[in-house]
Amino acid sequence: MTTFLPQAFSTRKKFKKITIWLFWIIYTSSFFFSLSLRAQRLSWGLVGGLTYSKVANLDNKRKLSAASGTFLMYQFKDNWAIQQELRYLSAGAKMGFQGTRFTFRADYIESVTALHYLFFGQYFRWQAQTGLGVGYNTWATFDKEFDARPFVFRWDYHLMLGVGFRRTFGAWQWLQVNLRHRFGRRSVFNNAAFRVPHSIFSLDVAYSLPLLTSRRGWR
Repeated sequence: MTTFLPQAFSTRKKFKKITIWLFWIIYTSSFFFSLSLRAQRLSWGLVGGLTYSKVANLDNKRKLSAASGTFLMYQFKDNWAIQQELRYLSAGAKMGFQGTRFTFRADYIESVTALHYLFFGQYFRWQAQTGLGVGYNTWATFDKEFDARPFVFRWDYHLMLGVGFRRTFGAWQWLQVNLRHRFGRRSVFNNAAFRVPHSIFSLDVAYSLPLLTSRRGWR
């Protein structure tokens, strides 16, 4: 019995991970398929930028890192759009314990679904953004030497709020700058006595690439 319980618990954790992955694969595939049916207002592109993160509710300082990825956006109204993103993101903090200072780093593959409201404008458009994201931890270290993955939850969930500024050059071509904050909804460390989630500011630059242009010439 004592050996059976840990094995059963491990099996349940694996089943939970597989279920979450399948959910996101099915959801993302359905999202892309539905957008392909409405390709007149579809655009995709590349995004990259900087992250400025810390672990909330702990005595630590923010750490500057980087993130990059791709996105697919569908503008379903003149001033409303939904965007699916896939990124590789680095977060962490500069921490201390019993007089010792060290740097904590955690890398994630992150999927974000974001809703954008675009304020009217011909070439320049401000926008407000909100969304939900899930990330899978791929690597974690203390001072680039010690493996921190045994102490870090594999899955991370967050709420995103942000603003953006877009410069449009044509029917599909635009350059956009985003300023966002990710509010972590789960603790980073699995051995913490209280919730210690990520707090991540990010400054991104996104550029759209040709996919399928609109028949209406939307901006």
